[in-house]
Amino acid sequence: RMLRSWIEQPLISSALINHRLNAVESLVKQTMARGDLTEELGYIADMERLMTKIVFGNCTPRDVRTFGAAIAALPALRSCLEGTKSRFLREIYQEMDELTDIADRIGRAIVDDPPITLKDGFVIRDGYSADLDEVRSLVTGSREYLAGIESRERERTGIKNLRIGYNKVFGYYIEVTKSNLELVPADYIRKQTLSTGERYITEELKDLEGRILTASEKMLTMESELFRELREFISGHLF
Repeated sequence: RMLRSWIEQPLISSALINHRLNAVESLVKQTMARGDLTEELGYIADMERLMTKIVFGNCTPRDVRTFGAAIAALPALRSCLEGTKSRFLREIYQEMDELTDIADRIGRAIVDDPPITLKDGFVIRDGYSADLDEVRSLVTGSREYLAGIESRERERTGIKNLRIGYNKVFGYYIEVTKSNLELVPADYIRKQTLSTGERYITEELKDLEGRILTASEKMLTMESELFRELREFISGHLF
């Protein structure tokens, strides 16, 4: 985009033209400096495009993480310009903002490999928000809790292949095969009949399901709000 802009709107001042050409000449002569700059520029993503998406609010978690990685590389890029002999490049060195405050905030807020959308959850890093961590602990800890219920129910009923499952239509359930139906306790509530057995629910499992679903919805809402605050923080520091 910059090259196209330079071609479409070329410089008309000979002083500015020579200023730019002197910088090019300097890098042609400084082979090692040019190599270092080339390497560091390889870590810089399309920052203009990413900034535009962030400012206009249509960025994804991965866009923000990519932007954070790009600005985290700015200090090393800037250091490559420190010893240059070109006045033009020295001016860039002096004027370049390393944006360390933004890089730090993104690094603390967004996980290393975020999902594509906020709807998938688990975008915000653990430790960034104590309130979010508390809600998330119920969501993530539910697996261990369900495993505990499953183990306890196997022991209580004597049904060794009893299992707890979940689907979006029926929610959580206890599945029992046909060969073990005579062992089903009286407090099990039939939920679905299968060709291979039956699915049941208990009051304990029903209560846990409600708490997990509520926590999941709350977690997504909190992550969305924290992401919005981060996006506004970045936008406010860029312009």
